[in-house]
Amino acid sequence: MKIDINKIVNGCQSLTNDDREFVNKNYFNDNYGYRGIPVVFKNAFKSENESPSGDHTEAILNIFRCWLSEEKFNILSEEKDTFSALDREEFSKDKWNYLLSGRKLWLIYPATFNAEISNNRSKYHVEDIGNINEKISENLIKPFYAIQEPGDLIYIPGNNYHMHINVEDTAAYQQNFINEINYDNVRIALRKGSKEEAKHLETIIKSNFEKLSQ
Repeated sequence: MKIDINKIVNGCQSLTNDDREFVNKNYFNDNYGYRGIPVVFKNAFKSENESPSGDHTEAILNIFRCWLSEEKFNILSEEKDTFSALDREEFSKDKWNYLLSGRKLWLIYPATFNAEISNNRSKYHVEDIGNINEKISENLIKPFYAIQEPGDLIYIPGNNYHMHINVEDTAAYQQNFINEINYDNVRIALRKGSKEEAKHLETIIKSNFEKLSQ
């Protein structure tokens, strides 16, 4: 079955595309991170070098530096026409995804409508890629969409429901992270679950605040 991107995103608005050729931590935090705004960086991290030690990867890790040292980025390979379930990230951790090859279609819902989606999961949940257009068109709440090309980096706040479709075979770097932009959301989510994990996180947050103040 051939995926018709135009049909799927009909009536949806495009996600913000940032075309800057240079992005540093302060620029990202001030414009997107602290504000919890999903975005696609089109030019800032493009590189011919696809090695994990490449300069573009170091730049990514510097901007999205994770306070949990054990949180490493993953290398993901996914087949054409596969897709992820509509969901939010565990414990509201934010996520970045850097595409090495192929194309992905991302659908990201505004966090304002989380309660509506949570209370009506069956209306928004996609079971078959063949009926995704019908699922989106029948609901009043529409997602933002982004077509991710090789060299694009997408940032998704942990509070946003989202899913992706692999329009082609894809390979990507990806990481869930916690740092100064989202630790409050993660702390709230953890306190609803494991007390031990919450206590562990508080220790890490205190340590990193001390580093920031030095």
